[in-house]
Amino acid sequence: MTQFEFASVFASLLYGLGIAHLFTNAIQQFYRKHLEFLQIAYAILTFLVMLVSWWGLFIFRDVETWTFEQFFVLVTQALAFFGMCVALFPPIDDSENTFETHRRPFLLLLSLSAVLDAVQAAQFGKLFSPWFYLIFIMQLPALAVLAMLIRNHKVQIAVAVYLSLAVFFWAFLGRHIVG
Repeated sequence: MTQFEFASVFASLLYGLGIAHLFTNAIQQFYRKHLEFLQIAYAILTFLVMLVSWWGLFIFRDVETWTFEQFFVLVTQALAFFGMCVALFPPIDDSENTFETHRRPFLLLLSLSAVLDAVQAAQFGKLFSPWFYLIFIMQLPALAVLAMLIRNHKVQIAVAVYLSLAVFFWAFLGRHIVG
């Protein structure tokens, strides 16, 4: 087993558990009629970011030697993604446990995952590949911090929808246009 296979299997387990938690709990909330639009938008964002990141692991398949620091960043990012899923749909079931009570931890973990993505890209010499990657990825923590500071519900929705669309277009257009 190569070091990449070892690292990617562990990270993939965390990604898979996070996505399973995300969908299982979203479906439960839907049937209980507790699902909010903001929560749906952030769930879509979380799914897209996790999927793009998980797929993006393949870029490292030719790296033969991994350092502990590279492994640490990979696993910490996967844990941040899993934490985002749990913050979106916490395991506690009570009427006072709404997404609003977990919005800040979710946004902090979103920021952390984006920063770790940039750190990981830098570790492997891909921080400016494509040239606008750093600008793209840093809009996630910037807007997440904005959403933490501004409590207006319409701003929250605008940030969630914008980031979901930005990641969608990055996944299906941006990466392909630049080759």
